[in-house]
Amino acid sequence: TAARAGEIFNLKWKDIDLEAMTITFKDTKNKTDRTITTSLEITRIFREVLERQAQNGWYRGNNGYVFLNQYGRKFNNYYYIWRRACEKVGLKGYKLHWMRKTSIRQYIRAGVQPNVVAQLSGHKDIYNTMLKRYDITLLSDVEIAMEKLSESMEERSQEKEMAEILENEEP
Repeated sequence: TAARAGEIFNLKWKDIDLEAMTITFKDTKNKTDRTITTSLEITRIFREVLERQAQNGWYRGNNGYVFLNQYGRKFNNYYYIWRRACEKVGLKGYKLHWMRKTSIRQYIRAGVQPNVVAQLSGHKDIYNTMLKRYDITLLSDVEIAMEKLSESMEERSQEKEMAEILENEEP
């Protein structure tokens, strides 16, 4: 979703509409609520989490938190949990925020319009805080841009040649 870690770990069941497939992030960094549509896969996962919480006796109704620790309580130090989980699988030094950054970059690279990505990620300033900070330009991006420029120049050159031929033709 490209949501902030705090937004994700503060989600309550009342913030998720499984039928409409929406998530509403409350108390965001920008002090405004934000509702996004989610995918079938994420909705399926939420249903599984809800079922598991109910089986373990951890479901606290709509005011209960979605993400709980192994004792059925709200995560308090999710950065610590993230770091430990990464170390267990050999990804030492990976930051939780990189998940957000990667999501934003993948949306942009997939051709999703920046204003839509800003809505999903909760950015108010599309250029300075989102595109400039998260969309790091790769060498392959530059190569693609150069190819497009060459193609465009070639097309214009052909159009110019055709116009000259047509101009010089006698009626």
